[in-house]
Amino acid sequence: MRGDVWAFPTLAGKAYEKEKTAHPTQKPEALITELIKAFCPKNENGQYEGTILDPFHGSGTLGVCCEKLNKQGHNIKWVGIELEQQWCDVANERLRNI
Repeated sequence: MRGDVWAFPTLAGKAYEKEKTAHPTQKPEALITELIKAFCPKNENGQYEGTILDPFHGSGTLGVCCEKLNKQGHNIKWVGIELEQQWCDVANERLRNI
């Protein structure tokens, strides 16, 4: 059972320079991955599956986390919506680099 308070580092410093983008409100991949695991259902084989909508996709962290989990054998479908082309480009680049 998860507790009431989750502690995650900010994306500051050298440890996160490969993850960090210029997006002003980017969230850590570790946080988004834990949210996916907390709320996405598992199938009979114990793999996460389902569909997630991210209506404010920004730099694409949700998509990146879903695709990284899918590479481990999970089956998570996701949809990301972003209005600004700048952040769509950043998200697409991050997804290409997985």
